[in-house]
Amino acid sequence: MIDRSRDASGGGMTRAITFAVLAVLVTMVLVAVGVTLYRAEKHAVAVQADLFQIKERSYALAVELAQMRAALAQKRAEKSQPVDGDDLVEALEELRRWHSVRPIPDLASETLDIGHVKTLRVDIRPFDARVPLAVAEDRAGWEPGNDSDLPYPWPTRDGETVFSAFYYAVNASIIMRRWRATGDKRFLALIAGLEAARERETVREGTSAFIAAEHPLALASSTLPAGWRSAFSNAFVVVGLLDLHEATADESYLNLARSYVAGLTNARTAEKLWRIDASQYLWFEEYPAIEGRPTSVINGHIGSVLALHRYWTVTGDKTVLPLIRAGIATAARYMWKVRNPGGISAYWLHDSKTPDYGPVRATNFADALLAISGHRIFRELSDALKTDMPIR
Repeated sequence: MIDRSRDASGGGMTRAITFAVLAVLVTMVLVAVGVTLYRAEKHAVAVQADLFQIKERSYALAVELAQMRAALAQKRAEKSQPVDGDDLVEALEELRRWHSVRPIPDLASETLDIGHVKTLRVDIRPFDARVPLAVAEDRAGWEPGNDSDLPYPWPTRDGETVFSAFYYAVNASIIMRRWRATGDKRFLALIAGLEAARERETVREGTSAFIAAEHPLALASSTLPAGWRSAFSNAFVVVGLLDLHEATADESYLNLARSYVAGLTNARTAEKLWRIDASQYLWFEEYPAIEGRPTSVINGHIGSVLALHRYWTVTGDKTVLPLIRAGIATAARYMWKVRNPGGISAYWLHDSKTPDYGPVRATNFADALLAISGHRIFRELSDALKTDMPIR
């Protein structure tokens, strides 16, 4: 008689062993695939690093070549030998160009509402942008004596008091901190005066608000007529309004801040506070063009980017993130161009011979952009600027 139960159990055991072997084989295959993918990823990272090093070395060689050309042309000129085709001028210009252009890793292009721009592929990080904007300070010993006794009185020009968006932001920050610490209602009266001054300088187009200067401004070889607009002014008014909102929880301040952000970034207003240059970099312009030439003030541009970052930090409004990334890309490109190795960086691109009247802020801006973006080019820039200029 055949014992079928033993056959059945034997067959079941065989199947179990087969499945176990298959499971082991599948696991081994998956592990092998995983190891292969990991190695491939490491190899890709290594290749990318090698490519970047090659690119940097190519840049260094190009600079060396330009330096050699300039030195050769200089020697020819000193010996009164002919310098064909203005070779010296061409060589020096080539050297200047190579010194001012750094290859920027992680550049990308993006089509925004304002147009097609270059951006950096980075994750924007939280950071208190008020510190590099110099509006987070206090004024020790100051106490209000009357409703117009501001911590920092309005500046004057030709004997007249003029509105300053920077002073507006600094005063709003100090007054609000004092009010929160003391509850003294005299500080609220000062805010009422600040707000009246801001409103007097404000013009509106639909939902967009602009600071329009009440007085003309002599600038370089020109004079800006009364009513000129500035990205810098809109930016610092935004920073001040956000401080008022945070201190009071009054939504009206936040709504006002939104209107000035709209003015700063709007593509549909009659006068725009930004431009896109020929290389597709986005500029926030502190001043209008002079005789048809853009001014491209580094301080005004980065100040506007940091104000947008402050707005994002407070509101969580992600619509401004692409603009922040685009503005940071512009800084990565042009802060090198205004750098003066061993000296003070230029104030603007309009005239490379005009030094920045506040040189310390260049290093502060580089450090802030590094904190915001984590991009290594700003570490290199910070090190370079700290080598050139004072550090605070």
